[in-house]
Amino acid sequence: MAYDFAGEAVALGDGVRDIAIGAPVFGMIQAWSAGACGQYVVVPATQMAPKPEALSFEEAAALPLAALTALQSLRDHGQLARRQRLFVNGASGGVGVYAVQLAKAFGAHVVAATSARNADFVRGLGANETLDYAVADLERLATPVDVYFDAFGNRSFGRVRASLTDRGTYVTTVPSGGAVFSHLATHFASQRGRLVVVRSNRADLEVLAGLVGEGRLRPVIEATYDLADVADAHRAIESRRTRGKLVVRIP
Repeated sequence: MAYDFAGEAVALGDGVRDIAIGAPVFGMIQAWSAGACGQYVVVPATQMAPKPEALSFEEAAALPLAALTALQSLRDHGQLARRQRLFVNGASGGVGVYAVQLAKAFGAHVVAATSARNADFVRGLGANETLDYAVADLERLATPVDVYFDAFGNRSFGRVRASLTDRGTYVTTVPSGGAVFSHLATHFASQRGRLVVVRSNRADLEVLAGLVGEGRLRPVIEATYDLADVADAHRAIESRRTRGKLVVRIP
């Protein structure tokens, strides 16, 4: 399965006036069925945007799902603001690499959990502090944070709330019964648990493209695979040890 795409528009549906045939576009397929690993994809015009000029198609395809998830998690659910403290669990992964960059663009102080091997890499993305998840206590941080972003999905609101400020927010990307319960039960609480369900939309894709154009956001690609090797790409993803994104090149 794949949700991200980048390519040229080859046909337009009825009523589409703001995209031209041949225009380079990028976006995310909203449907649960995905289907981006193909020469052609059918996508509503509202779920794509002009490709950032500075990026290749491969680079643009590494942005949408992960960067949209990070953007909507921090901006909409976490309401992360300038000078606030953010903790990112899984900072070197597909979503984490964009969360670190976006938080820096928002003016936040970023504390990132990653492996010792990836610490310098994550600091290069903008993290102010790094914690080695193999030895650090990620459920009781030394200094509380305003937003605890669990991009890896192995923590819960109940386990980490001691690491939140009095009005802090926990956001997870991984659905579970506990995540849904905390999302509903803490809606009016001072400390909140939130589950992000990413939505593909042109306005947010344009936000990402604008940050790319300003030099404040860049794609992070660990490897590019040919379509014939897509099974290898899936095996790499399932290891949960990839740095950034994997891209499949369509012939």
